[in-house]
Parts: sequence; structure tokens; C-alpha cells
Amino acid sequence: MTTTRFMTTATTALMAVSCGAAFAAPVVQNVTGTLSHKTTVTVSGSGFGTKTSAAPALWDDGSATSLSSKWSLSVPNAAADGSYNIQYRSTGYRGVAGPHSNSSKYIVGGHTNTWNPYAGGNVMLTKGRSSHTEGDIVYARAYARLDPKWQFGGSSEDNNHKWWVTNFGGNGPYEDDYFYVDFDQGKFTNPTAAVQHKYSGSGVLSLSDANGHSNWWGSSKNPASGWTMYEVETKLSTGSGGYLKVWADGVLVMNYAGRTDGRAGSSVSVGFGGYSSTYPISPTNNFRYFADVYIDFTAARVLLANNSSLSSATVIEPQIPSRWTDGAIDVAVNAGKLTTGQTAYLFVVDSKGARNANGLPVVVGSAVAGPKAPTNVTAQ
Repeated sequence: MTTTRFMTTATTALMAVSCGAAFAAPVVQNVTGTLSHKTTVTVSGSGFGTKTSAAPALWDDGSATSLSSKWSLSVPNAAADGSYNIQYRSTGYRGVAGPHSNSSKYIVGGHTNTWNPYAGGNVMLTKGRSSHTEGDIVYARAYARLDPKWQFGGSSEDNNHKWWVTNFGGNGPYEDDYFYVDFDQGKFTNPTAAVQHKYSGSGVLSLSDANGHSNWWGSSKNPASGWTMYEVETKLSTGSGGYLKVWADGVLVMNYAGRTDGRAGSSVSVGFGGYSSTYPISPTNNFRYFADVYIDFTAARVLLANNSSLSSATVIEPQIPSRWTDGAIDVAVNAGKLTTGQTAYLFVVDSKGARNANGLPVVVGSAVAGPKAPTNVTAQ
């Protein structure tokens, strides 16, 4: 798939001439501080815009004491499910290492034959918001994988392995109006087969989008073979102006355009995981793993990536802001997969999705300071 993440600089220049400064993108000039994992640095520049809450709606790297302190809903949580209940666990559980060396804990839950939305039928985490408006953008990122001993159901499986859900007006998964992203589970029977991504739901999304594309999209590696970095960005719209974009390890695998909002102004909840049907087997090894989950109800964010062009990056680590102004942002460094001594590239995205085209080069683990020359700018 060749669709790129952002518009070209030439396109943006034409937009700026015709539309004025409203389309100006952030300019990242320098970073001060030591860029080590969990230290705080200051990103300076211009055009960062405003962010009502500097911190994201959710950042979960496994350091919290309870899931309820972070999440609106986490399942399975039924007493009958015992060790299958979703919870924080130290990396190495069931022999599964974390996605990177900075990870010491992750979130694990298992599927059982307790088939109801709040027990073993679902393994999922959702974050809610009391209301939303037309044009709101939701961005989420997580590392996720399946247990390497995952029991596949073979050809009887029914394309029903959900891994992302957006729900409107309800308090839990699949209530009222919703849509989800899932895998074509019926066409793979082992952890080495690729998975194709598709979407479905309660009629919120059209089965043919505004560009005439069906609900079946691109493929990525099987999550039973290892960790995958998933990103989801949704522009909420009750009309035709919305979109749903999905990336797997930096590759755009879904680019839906059209209606994405099932109930304007109502509550909205989003999250990773979901239902998985493995009929006719009774799974005992079907555990899901999640790490470094970032969710926010705005496009505004700070990223470190392993490529100066974000559309070519395969590692994208969200940073955790504690202060956000138009010219300066304080962030707690999340190195993630990026290693000490590695050159990384810093991007600032504003609330409309505009960002610097070329990432500012920095070295992980080193003291950094500027000023640097402004980078090229572009907009989404």
C-alpha cells in the first residue's frame, strides 16, 4: 500500500498561500535536557498551538498499581475467570518478553469459554470520555501481541478477532452505536500467517467508504509471532468528513474516509482488544498482551521516531507532556524501543494534525541543546 501519512510540502505551501496562517505547522527548534528514559526535557519552537490538558487522556506503561486507576473498563474481570482476568504482570509471564528493554511490566488477559462481554469472551481495555464534538480527533498507540501458544480454531473461525473498538453512548463494549477493527481470522491457522485488517460494527461505518473502498484493507504480521506497534487515528464525524486510519509497525494498513460518529455529543469510549471467536476449540492458551498504551482525544502529541520522515518510521514512541504552550512543551521521555546512543527524530503534532515534516535529530541518552535551524514544515 503506497498511501502516505502526510501531505507533501509543496501541497502545504499552496494551502498556506490560499488559506493563510491557519494551516501553519509546528516548527521544532531545539530540545534542552538529557534525553534519557523517564527524564523531563523541554521542546522549544513555535506553532505548537494549545492543548487543554497537557497530559494525554491515558498513558499506561505498567507502572500503575491498578488498572482501574487508568482505565474506564478492563475485562475479563469475573471471579470465575481466575488467572485469566486481565492484570499487570512482570515481563516474562508465560515466557513472553516485553516489546523492548525499557519494559518491565505489561497488561495480560486471557480468553475463556465464559462467553459474555465482560468475562472471557472479551479481553479488552477501554477509556471513556463524557462527550465529544464534530471533528474531534482520537489518537491511540500500543504494542500488542498474542500468546505464542495461541490456539487457532482453523477454517471454522469466523473473522471475529477484534482488536480496536469505538463505542458511542454506552458504558461498555458493543453497546449502542459502535465500530471495531478486527482481523480476518478465518484465513490463518498458525502464528506465521499474515492477518488482513477489516472494520465492521453497528452501521456507524459504511461497508464502502467515500472513496469506494470495501471494508477489507491491508495486511500485517500475525500478532502471535511477536509484538506489533499499532496506531489508530480517527476523526469523528456524523457526515462524510471523518476518517479511520490504522498503522501496523508504521505501515498504513487502513485509510477509511466517511462517517465515523454514531451519536454526536454523547459519551465515547475507545480501546484495544475485544472479542475473539475460536470455535470449535476451548482455548486454554489464548492470552493477549498490551504494553505502553497511549490514548488521547486530540491529535496534539509529541513523538520520537527512528526516521526523519515519519511516514517511513517503523518505531514511533509517544512522549508524555506535562506542560504545553505555543512555544514550549515539557515532556517525560519515553524511549521505548529506541536505545541509548541511537539517533532519533522529534516531531510535534498540533491539534489539527499539522506537524514538522522533518524530525529534529537528537541522540537518545545524551544531553541536547539548541537552538537548531527550523525544520521544514507541512500539514496533514
